[in-house]
Amino acid sequence: MGNDGGTIAKRQDILSLHNSKSTFTSFAEDKGESKEQILLQSCALSGLPLYKNNPIVGDFKGKLYIKEKILQYILDCKLDKLKIQLQFQHLKSLKDLRTVKITWDVINDIAHFQCPVTKELDNKTSYSYLRSCGCVMSYRLLKELKKSLKAGDTGDQIEANCPVCNQEFTFDYDLVIINPSNKSDYSEFNEENYKYLKNVLHLSHAKEPLKKKRKKSEGDDADEDKDDLIRKRKIDIDDGLEVEKRIRT
Repeated sequence: MGNDGGTIAKRQDILSLHNSKSTFTSFAEDKGESKEQILLQSCALSGLPLYKNNPIVGDFKGKLYIKEKILQYILDCKLDKLKIQLQFQHLKSLKDLRTVKITWDVINDIAHFQCPVTKELDNKTSYSYLRSCGCVMSYRLLKELKKSLKAGDTGDQIEANCPVCNQEFTFDYDLVIINPSNKSDYSEFNEENYKYLKNVLHLSHAKEPLKKKRKKSEGDDADEDKDDLIRKRKIDIDDGLEVEKRIRT
């Protein structure tokens, strides 16, 4: 993967030519990597390699970023709304990001994702991470784990321990499929999990409590009406005094 300028430029070309299959194919063949691999290994915002650019963070859509780059983007957008990009408009604070832990295996100077459990590389399987701990691993591994646990399922949410760090997680909302090329089935899966997390559990992507919007009660409305009447009465009194003063003079 290297740190030379040429490699970085080509990665950015890959991202900009994301939808140009024929142009990409010849490039990927030269590098011995697929389009999916190169997108997976790159920051979704800057196009720079993720390898050796820790910390790395992920969003609920399954996109990965160099933390420094995405935080700078969020800050820039707070200062200038015109800098908001449509594909990143859901990113507004650290609550929308989760630090992830990637295992790498460098082969012929190219860094690949490696599942820390199955040892599969990124040309063999799709990847996922867990919101609870941030561990990145084979999506197929987690699907098989869920299938084995579902055999004795009682209908409740399926919980398990992370195969990497042993931290507890729930399949229904802690699993995020890494989705650099916007596969529709992965996008739908991630969206549904996030909706449950946000609308039912009232948690952010980082699993921090969301601020609840305070609803006005009838008492609040009555207090506001009372305050309005007091303000209006004060204005009337002040106007009356001013008129009286003018009459006297």
